[in-house]
Amino acid sequence: MLKGDANIREKMTMFWHNHFVTADINDPRYNYIYISLLRKNALGNFKQLTKDITIDPAMLNYLNGRDNTGQAPNENYARELMELFTLWQSPLAGPGDYTTYTEDDIKEMARVLTGWIDVRNTLPIRGWSIGLDVMILDQKTLFHTDSAM
Repeated sequence: MLKGDANIREKMTMFWHNHFVTADINDPRYNYIYISLLRKNALGNFKQLTKDITIDPAMLNYLNGRDNTGQAPNENYARELMELFTLWQSPLAGPGDYTTYTEDDIKEMARVLTGWIDVRNTLPIRGWSIGLDVMILDQKTLFHTDSAM
């Protein structure tokens, strides 16, 4: 891309890389899976890309999705999902109310997104067509995650 001869898929991959940002992921397998996911969905449906990136191992690590449990929901990814990735933060209408979503919406989204973990160094690399296993803890989590987005 630096030479200016990139096709539209590579340009959109870079665009999504800047939009669904991750950092400090020191496992090259996670980075490979992340970039491959962006490349695969670069010209596709935004809703599907958002669903896929939500359970991507790099995103689960970067925004603490792997630490989000039913007993202790972690709001980090839910907040970024609403604030940066999809709805954006609108003007403050009142305490904890940004007109497009509220603090309660973030708390409920965090609860919906519980149960996703990444499996690192415990199973052989297999599963997805491009990489690491991602496990879902129960069928209820899958249903709620799909309906949340």
